[in-house]
Amino acid sequence: MDQCTPVGDAFVSTDTLLLGWRCTSAIVYVLVIIFYGILNAFKHYIGTVSAQLHREAMSESSAASRRVCVIVGYRAVSVLIHIVNILLITNNNFGILGMALVSDLAGTAYVYNRRRSDHKHPLRALAKSVTHLRSLESRATLTPEEMREMNEMKAHVHVIRRAGLFGPASLSKTRF
Repeated sequence: MDQCTPVGDAFVSTDTLLLGWRCTSAIVYVLVIIFYGILNAFKHYIGTVSAQLHREAMSESSAASRRVCVIVGYRAVSVLIHIVNILLITNNNFGILGMALVSDLAGTAYVYNRRRSDHKHPLRALAKSVTHLRSLESRATLTPEEMREMNEMKAHVHVIRRAGLFGPASLSKTRF
């Protein structure tokens, strides 16, 4: 009958298990931890870009403009990183777990401070602008800043009308 036996104090040592090989070199241990930290931080970048592409693709009407191959490529890289993460975490020790925490936090902070914001859906942005314009027009008194903002919005609506996007109907009759 098989029994579980302890392998010693490998959890708090610099021993590294890599795909069935036990490495006792401190240099290999440090290199594995650095590699894992970079990989874990990169995981956040891939996840954020992939999620952003998913959201933007779903707002596209044609399948050709959705960039499906790029999304599938990011997903494949994400799955490979996930597999390597599992192998390194389950086969190593406290140093890997500590690096997992540090690199996870650093990756999250980096991605959300450096990534571009999502593209706004143009119809929602337009509807929000028109609603805001209507609320400004209905107010009795406006500050000079609100008056300037309202005039700018009216100028934009005029340009949109001239382009034929609203048609000949007046702004007050346009429904969203």
